[in-house]
Amino acid sequence: MKEESMNISNLITQIRTLCKETAALLKTADSLVEKNGWSTITGSYTTSGNSSSLDDPIGWVPELLYRYYTNTEEYPNKLLYVAVILDNRYDNPAYPTGGKDKLEEPILTAGYFDYGDEKIVNNSVWKDVYCKGYFFSDGLSYDGSIVTLKPENMKCFSDKTTDGSLVNRKLKSLALPLIDIKDTAKIEKSVIQPLLTDMIQS
Repeated sequence: MKEESMNISNLITQIRTLCKETAALLKTADSLVEKNGWSTITGSYTTSGNSSSLDDPIGWVPELLYRYYTNTEEYPNKLLYVAVILDNRYDNPAYPTGGKDKLEEPILTAGYFDYGDEKIVNNSVWKDVYCKGYFFSDGLSYDGSIVTLKPENMKCFSDKTTDGSLVNRKLKSLALPLIDIKDTAKIEKSVIQPLLTDMIQS
């Protein structure tokens, strides 16, 4: 096999390995939140907004993979999520903050929307947008710190929502470099538990 062919084969193998490892990470998140009474509202789906068109090859590979959860008994007005964001494939200047058009590295981000007096309506979730909320914080530290954001101030959110239903909501979110997530303990200690604790205290 020629070196060029070997390089392509190795690249495809690496991509498939990344997919399997990301799936394992998200399944771990599923199991951790399930122990606390949360269940996914997106079934086995992890991505949307991708392309199958010859005219949009950049969209063939996902830029993000997500899981969304509700706990209708204890928190009927909260929407929890965990997501992996690999890149900014269309160089969208709407995020990160300040119009910076490149992600420095893949991240794991998680957070929850507080709908105030509203209850979560499952089919109202804009799956390919909500998990990008962290990018609209004032600083992108990627250190696991929880930040608070107002969704109505985020252009991509308001563009998706024409009925004004975001006005009274807030978002708490955090982010970490994807390579820092080594095992279940790290996900639980640095991602899931801080968010659930913050939710109880807020």
